[in-house]
Amino acid sequence: MKRFRKTISLALALMTALLAISCVAEGEDVKIANGDVTLTIYINMRPGAAQAYTTYAEHPVVQKMMEETGLNLEFIHPTGDEATFFNVTVASNEWPDLWCTGFFASYPGGVEGAMEDGVLLNINELTEQCAPDFLNLVNEYGVMRDFISDSGVIVNMGQVMNCDYVYDKAFLGFIVRKDVLDELGMELPVTYDDWDAMLSAMQEAGFSTPLAIPFADGNFTMYSNLAAGYGVRHGDFFLQDGRVVYSPVQDGYREYLGMLKDWYEKGYFNADSFAYNLSNAKEAMQEGKVAVAYSHAAHTTTVQSIGVAIDEDFAVAGLVQPRKNADDVLNLVYRNVRTSNGAAWYVSADTKYPEECVKFLNYLYKPETQRLAAWGVGTEACPTFEETENGRVFTEWMKANPEGLDFQIMKDRYILAPFQTIYDEETEQAQYNYPEKLQAIESFCWNANADAMYPEKSTMTVEESSEYAQIMNQIKTYSDEMMQKFITGLASLDDDWDTYVQQIEALNINRACQIKQDAMERYYAR
Repeated sequence: MKRFRKTISLALALMTALLAISCVAEGEDVKIANGDVTLTIYINMRPGAAQAYTTYAEHPVVQKMMEETGLNLEFIHPTGDEATFFNVTVASNEWPDLWCTGFFASYPGGVEGAMEDGVLLNINELTEQCAPDFLNLVNEYGVMRDFISDSGVIVNMGQVMNCDYVYDKAFLGFIVRKDVLDELGMELPVTYDDWDAMLSAMQEAGFSTPLAIPFADGNFTMYSNLAAGYGVRHGDFFLQDGRVVYSPVQDGYREYLGMLKDWYEKGYFNADSFAYNLSNAKEAMQEGKVAVAYSHAAHTTTVQSIGVAIDEDFAVAGLVQPRKNADDVLNLVYRNVRTSNGAAWYVSADTKYPEECVKFLNYLYKPETQRLAAWGVGTEACPTFEETENGRVFTEWMKANPEGLDFQIMKDRYILAPFQTIYDEETEQAQYNYPEKLQAIESFCWNANADAMYPEKSTMTVEESSEYAQIMNQIKTYSDEMMQKFITGLASLDDDWDTYVQQIEALNINRACQIKQDAMERYYAR
């Protein structure tokens, strides 16, 4: 590790004094250079932008950023297989000044391994000197531990933060054909028994297979929407009385599989669900094949608008996470944390402009820059937004483009989400301010929290990571295979469960739990 390991609390205590050090303070001119510094940035280009530009340097938001900072920005955009492109770029020893990528998490030794190898720069000292807006924001939310490693090195600068509007909310769950429920004279279900009655009635109403479960989708695994009511996750680890446990060997997991087996035998869902992802489930509902499907709250408007083409009465509603008893509070439903995982920004060790790089990263944390990235330039030639008495809104030019371009394509072309460091409050409110979306979010969150979820920002040492991967590669393959067998009846929950648990224990699941426990304790000690 690099020698620097000052505590972040000291950095925050010194922040006020450091604002005066040769770096741009909030409210002052944001100039970093005078056209005499060129920074090269490695970053993936969004699909909609790639249709219109050969490089992000042509993007109107980037051009505005260059104008404001006085920097020239050039770009390296991955092509083909991004993992291969990343590895080739690292091996070339011809590095950009700045990287925006998530692939350093898989570098041997992670981000700090790349620092030890001389690929990346430890920016702790420069951050104290040149990034007051970053320090101010993470101090405001009290989340510095999410941006540093166990040894105190900044490893996640630039990872997007959730604004207050989306923080601590659940955005994925099951949605139902509300029009079908109304025809059946049924209320929205709450308990597993309610769900069973609903699905049975839907079968009788003509939906031979009424439910689409995306077993192949990571979101379903993370949110554990059907499992949480049994006090377990669909897979992976969770906390039980402060200790890390593996869900697929818990008694509650056996109950959960028993419920899924019952639903499978009744034909509520079929084998297609084992290959379904989020899009497949959504499409099954849009096409009228199922009446209950897994969905993101943001998709409800699209599902409903497309579904109307099949049935003019087509209407959707979000369902609460099912539970044994109506008043049960679930503590294993994922809710948005303040800092997300994903791409972060890094400075190359061989850059000629380390101070300018960190100043540019700090520039991305300025409120004005966040708004620019979230809303676009809003000029006559590029009218992305307008101010109304109710706040800023996207224009019809963006939402109903004359060329017939999809709104997402327009956002890729004219706003710059990859440069956002925190989601904008007004943008998120505008995105979700539809009755069906708001109802879905409220339902997904109802009497549900993430108190027993494992903290996702915990990190392992290089040695732990290697040992953990060796253990879990075998266990995950085996447990996933057995999950499907238990549900479909190829294995018996009565006769084969104990042997299954013993096999997972023999594969050293207790050691994997201890590694996760140690990583979690270090995280909370940061």
